[in-house]
Amino acid sequence: MKENDTYINHWSGLILLWTAIIAFAWIWNVKDRRVEIIQQSVQMARVAFEKDVMYRLWNSAHGGVYVPVTDQTQPNDYLSDVEERDIVTASGRKLTLMNPAYMTRQVHEMSKDRYGISAHITSLDPISDRNVPDEWEAKALKSFESGVKEVFELQYSDGKEYMRLISPFFVEEQCLKCHGHQGYQIGMIRGGVSVTVPVAPLRAIHRENCYRIIFRWLFLWILGIAGIFFNRTMLEKQADKRIQAEEALRKSETRYRVLFEHCPISLWEEDFSKTKAYLNDLKKTGISDFRAYFREHPEEIGHCLSMAAVSDVNHTTLKLYGAKDKTELFSNLFRVFGHQPDSALTESLVYLAEGRTLFEGETVNFKLDGQPMNMLVRSFADPENVRDFSKVIVAMIDITERKQIENALKESEERFRLFMENSPSPAWMKDEQGHAVYMNRACEKVLGLEIDQYLGKTDADIYPPEIAKKFRENDLKVLESNQAVETVEESLTMDGRIVFGWVFKFPFTDMHGKRFVGGMGIDVTERKRAEEALRESEEKYRFITENMKDVVWTLDTETLRFLYVSPSVKQLRGYTPEEVMSEPMDAALTPEHAAYVRQLIDKRIALFDEKSGRNEYRTDELLQPCKDGSSVWTEVITKYCRNPKSKRIEALPVT
Repeated sequence: MKENDTYINHWSGLILLWTAIIAFAWIWNVKDRRVEIIQQSVQMARVAFEKDVMYRLWNSAHGGVYVPVTDQTQPNDYLSDVEERDIVTASGRKLTLMNPAYMTRQVHEMSKDRYGISAHITSLDPISDRNVPDEWEAKALKSFESGVKEVFELQYSDGKEYMRLISPFFVEEQCLKCHGHQGYQIGMIRGGVSVTVPVAPLRAIHRENCYRIIFRWLFLWILGIAGIFFNRTMLEKQADKRIQAEEALRKSETRYRVLFEHCPISLWEEDFSKTKAYLNDLKKTGISDFRAYFREHPEEIGHCLSMAAVSDVNHTTLKLYGAKDKTELFSNLFRVFGHQPDSALTESLVYLAEGRTLFEGETVNFKLDGQPMNMLVRSFADPENVRDFSKVIVAMIDITERKQIENALKESEERFRLFMENSPSPAWMKDEQGHAVYMNRACEKVLGLEIDQYLGKTDADIYPPEIAKKFRENDLKVLESNQAVETVEESLTMDGRIVFGWVFKFPFTDMHGKRFVGGMGIDVTERKRAEEALRESEEKYRFITENMKDVVWTLDTETLRFLYVSPSVKQLRGYTPEEVMSEPMDAALTPEHAAYVRQLIDKRIALFDEKSGRNEYRTDELLQPCKDGSSVWTEVITKYCRNPKSKRIEALPVT
């Protein structure tokens, strides 16, 4: 309430002060206007006097002027002794001589009637009674004899205000024509001319101006009052804004402190002003490359860091470093930062020297128990203190676990790299457009390609069109189906050799969402060639067996069913090979011979030995039934061997 009263009194006092200033200025202005009236009336009287003097001089310079004789202008009795005072023109017109005094008197009479300005020629020794001075004029004329040049005075007559002015009138040579008989000499004071000017017109103008002046000062007063109220309103708004800003600042500071104290990240508030000043001094000595300077003077790093002061830390910092309170932490900073500054701290000083406000780097700190921590450091200078860096906020983020994961990942990647580089199987990767992005050394060895020749290229850039087309088709099949594909692909080495690979192609997507095709292969060129040779051998064997007269059989000794029968069996027994293979072995023999062969097979299998070579050929005579119901005796030569695929012992008889 007291502050409000003071505030009201302040503005009330300001209004009163402004009113007093305007009133004083108005009064002063009115006073000046009154003085101006006096000065203007005096000036008017002087102009009238000078005008009279000029009339008289002109008239006297011409020795007087002749004018027609009228009722108002009769011959001057005082010029009766002047020759040719009156003349008649050739036309009979009468003229009379008008001297300066006579002319001036008539002009004065006209001026008084028309303008209210009167003039009076007077002298202490007048010729005419009309020129006798009044009391004021006589007093003034006497003062001229003592050297006074001019006399004026404001007087009242008949209730009206007049300005009276009288100036001396000196005798000149032209004056002696009329006044020489009075004993005057040139330069003597002949008398004076008194001018009376009415002040009323000037007062009227003054009153009119006074009203305008009043309105002007009133307008100025109102304008000032409005300005005071406007300024009051603006100041009140500014005060409100300032109060709001202060309140916002207080709330912001409160929020800052709350955020600072409860932030889950370790925050430090540090003062680098002394360090910045020291670095600026070094700059003045001509040092510009601070990295080189700190390399050559490593002791300066510790010196610069020692000038930095920690102003505050938050609760998370105490917990992170294992300190009970700030005092304990601040007293053990040398243990926290270690004894030797690392590259991150050195780089932060370089940033500070260059005036850069943001810094980010990695360093190693220590808990108070000595446990090391990998820390990510981010610092920024408060914009309000950026010139001297007196307030720098430093965020310390514990990235120890992340570093361990990164190191483990690097080790894993290194193991994978070594695994792939040392794998005997070729491996490669292509992007979705078919460009090669990886190839291991086994792939390089098989294809005879340098890795640099392969990366970034497509199959069409390396292989013939038919091979490249087949590779791309298989890659697209993998991408479209999003499933692995297993196939055998034919390829061509750089030296022109054809090679075959048993290929496994599979899709995968990286962390950025990009799709790739991975591939691994096994060189099966030799196996493919062996299979081709075996196929050719089997075709030759089949050609022989199908065109010879003897019947060739293949019998599974476990199931006692025929696996193969040559076409010549039809000539021997009348059955087709298919008919024979669809029946068990017993159907190809008479009952008594079928039982005999069973026992014979068991006995020979028991004697079978691949390593000793006791699987030699055996010859037997057997009776076999024909399709027409007859029987035929046959000589059967049999050899036993193990099938490499089924691992079973098979009988290979020829009949």
